[in-house]
Amino acid sequence: MTEVVQPVMIKAGELFLVARADGAVPAGNDDGFGLFFRDSRYLQRYELTLGGQPPMALMSSSARGAMAVLELANNRFTTDHGFVEQQSIGVRWERTLDPDRAALVERLRIRNFMTEPLHAPLTLSFGGRFEDLFEVRGYAPASAGQLRPPRRRGRRMLMRYDGADRTVRRMALRFSRPPRFAEAPGGETAAHFAFTLAPQEAVDLTLELRLGERSADAPRAAPRARKGPAPAGWLHSDDARLNVAIERSLSDLRMLQSGRDPDYVAGGLPWFVALFGRDSITAAIQSLAFDPEIAAGTLRALARWQGRRFDPRTGEEPGKILHELRVGEMARLGAIPFTPGYQSVDSTPLFLVLLGLHARWTGRLDLFLELREAAEAALAWLQARMTDGLEGFLDYDGVTPEGPINQAWKDSASAVRREDGGLPDPPLALVEVQACAFKALTLSAELFARAGDTARAAGLEAQAQALAGRFDRAFWMEDEDCYCLALERDGRQVRSVTSNAGHALWGGIAPSDKAAPLAARLLREDLFCGWGVRTLSNRSRAYNPVHYHLGSVWPFDNSLIVTGLVDYGHTDTALKIFEGVLAAAGYFSMTRLPEFFVGVQREPGLFPGRCPYADPLQAWSAGALPYMASALLGLRPDGFARTLRIARPTLPAGVNRLRLQTQVAGAPVDCCFERDEDGEVRVEGRGPIQVVRDDHA
Repeated sequence: MTEVVQPVMIKAGELFLVARADGAVPAGNDDGFGLFFRDSRYLQRYELTLGGQPPMALMSSSARGAMAVLELANNRFTTDHGFVEQQSIGVRWERTLDPDRAALVERLRIRNFMTEPLHAPLTLSFGGRFEDLFEVRGYAPASAGQLRPPRRRGRRMLMRYDGADRTVRRMALRFSRPPRFAEAPGGETAAHFAFTLAPQEAVDLTLELRLGERSADAPRAAPRARKGPAPAGWLHSDDARLNVAIERSLSDLRMLQSGRDPDYVAGGLPWFVALFGRDSITAAIQSLAFDPEIAAGTLRALARWQGRRFDPRTGEEPGKILHELRVGEMARLGAIPFTPGYQSVDSTPLFLVLLGLHARWTGRLDLFLELREAAEAALAWLQARMTDGLEGFLDYDGVTPEGPINQAWKDSASAVRREDGGLPDPPLALVEVQACAFKALTLSAELFARAGDTARAAGLEAQAQALAGRFDRAFWMEDEDCYCLALERDGRQVRSVTSNAGHALWGGIAPSDKAAPLAARLLREDLFCGWGVRTLSNRSRAYNPVHYHLGSVWPFDNSLIVTGLVDYGHTDTALKIFEGVLAAAGYFSMTRLPEFFVGVQREPGLFPGRCPYADPLQAWSAGALPYMASALLGLRPDGFARTLRIARPTLPAGVNRLRLQTQVAGAPVDCCFERDEDGEVRVEGRGPIQVVRDDHA
């Protein structure tokens, strides 16, 4: 199977390393390679050479999350005694992140594979500039602090940056053997080692890089989360392909947890190791069947930063849930509006959706009662914005001090296009945002009803139904059997055919008579490319299969579509999309779905294309396959009845037996799904399970 290559990435807590397959962080790179901590790149160069030559990579794996293992060999080099042929020296390089000490621990074993003694010169080159992550991404840097010259002595080296934000960032390096230090161009440092090895002899070298920051002005860092029991949820089948993909997904979700208190899932690597509204919430929703505590931590973290005042620069408004929180130098200096930034229209209804779904799985109201003030404020913001919004819908104008932006999940400047390729006139009310608002209102109504406030519940339900009626009349395109992308100024339809329409099924806002034509429309060749549903129909004048939002395939987007199709009973359509995304995953490194990939049509013998600027690891891509799988299995949690209802369970092609372990209302559920000779899926298991045949969410 052909592999679409991704960098070697490891992460633990707020510390992460991104390197090439040979272990190098190449000098002068702006591709996200480096050693990062709390929105700062501490190391922008870290390279190993043997005899002055970079090594060849034989194997590299970061499958363990916080640890990478690399097997390297030398390229041909010259010494005073002649040539050393390639593959004469082997290097095993183990790299482990320790989040409790904010340290990277490096263990190298250098071995002579020749039949005669060998002189092996090894050099490690370091460059630390302590750049803000946004500077690495291309933003103009804020007022520069002072980079101190490295201090080198014996087995130790200290690198230090006195930030303009009055924060001192330090990196202390400690070697197990004393190197010969030498200054490299640009104030960088080379650490030289020389080993004379007998035939088959090996020698070990250990290096610890410990990072830290200290500031009297900055708020005290959040405490580390206490380590609880391992997540209860897992899935295993008789299909090795599915097992590998699900195991990788769940492992990546665990790796992306912040380790702070409250704990949450960061958006992704390398650019989004931070608390996000939309991304962190979506990943928590996708994870509910496997670890509901991710949702609880995410909700608490977001409630802590909920909007309290009006700030046009950051987009803050009372009750609004943040879009992005940053803690680096540029954020502390106010050079970027993410302190936090609130530039999203859907984070707030998504917050309410997650709160309601968490209650369904756990059968508890304690989190709702704890966060009731935050929920009330979020509802007040949602209701006020809809009252004042375009045609009574939840909209945005995209106006910010930095210029206009889109504020839903397709947030690039060119993401929302008319059918002719032109840009619509704001304000904009997007189809999936209305679906999310509907789901937020209905789930909030459930919570208030269970809390005994039946009048409030009835009012919220009435609002939801009124929204659904307006939505179907305003957004449906009869000639396309599809919902339009958005409404623009004066209520005009933005008549583009996009994947966004499928979110109407996930949100439950579509009437039942629209589900069948919409399901069929999503599978037409102009939208469904065989690997998944494209973001934009290839008939559109703006179509570009490599573009961020104009024709690529997003795994998270497809996961919501699949879940919505299952909810409306269209499991055959859902299966085709799931199987396309699962097949695509097998071509990416470590079976890890990236942020998005090229939306060209699938052909026999070919494989999905890598988009050059797609993040290799994102939380909501990691959550996509587990979420789709749990939907296809028909899981309908009713935590308040302490029951997991299973409706119309479906197994993907090639899977005849699957075992799922989950929990509902804190009680373990262990069930086995098996396809019988007639193709029906039978369910057996232990725990509070109820199998139903006819059920719609």
